Amino acid sequence: MKLVKYSELTKNALDKRKKVISAMNEVDKNFNIGQRNYDAKRIDGKKEQLERMKEKEYALHY
Repeated sequence: MKLVKYSELTKNALDKRKKVISAMNEVDKNFNIGQRNYDAKRIDGKKEQLERMKEKEYALHY
């Protein structure tokens, strides 16, 4: 069994998270975890759909 420092693990996890977030930002300009703004017109103005997205997003991040 190889011993790994906890800080190494968290560093690797943060690196992966950064890669995923930057990739998502390239794909979708509205994907910004800091702001969380979604263009309502892009979602055809459906309030229910927007709320479902926010609930899913909340579940993903917390």
